[in-house]
Amino acid sequence: RTYLLALRSFENSHNRTASTEGAERLFRSIVNKVEEGQLSGLNVDAYKILLSCYARAGEGGKAEDLLKELEAKAESDPSLYKPDSRIYSLVIKALALSGDKNAVTRAWRVMSKAGYPYEQETTRLPGTRSPDLTVDVCNNMIKLLGKNSLASDAE
Repeated sequence: RTYLLALRSFENSHNRTASTEGAERLFRSIVNKVEEGQLSGLNVDAYKILLSCYARAGEGGKAEDLLKELEAKAESDPSLYKPDSRIYSLVIKALALSGDKNAVTRAWRVMSKAGYPYEQETTRLPGTRSPDLTVDVCNNMIKLLGKNSLASDAE
């Protein structure tokens, strides 16, 4: 999909503020075209690219808002929009770089969406997915805790 290549060009830009603004404009334009029927559809990859821009720029609030938008879309079409571990990891990274004093609390909420704390279920139904709690998600949370002098919470 061509729009993913165009979005990715913003993701790789060195000017984080300008690239985030450009990616946002393009993303919203793509969403509008999908809603108007001019494009066939958007998938989770476009969200990942915009979230990557938000993470690089420390835009924690925008990352959380985009996650909420994605979760709402996943309710109607989980095959295209279900958040995965990369999504959660990028939101936590954006919060970590945001400098927000409530970033840790907000990141714990994201961690719970990713499946933390993971409790082994002996009655898990066949075919159900395990939590999206990966090393990458945990690493970003540990970095955030360390940055906020909460290293003991990382244990």
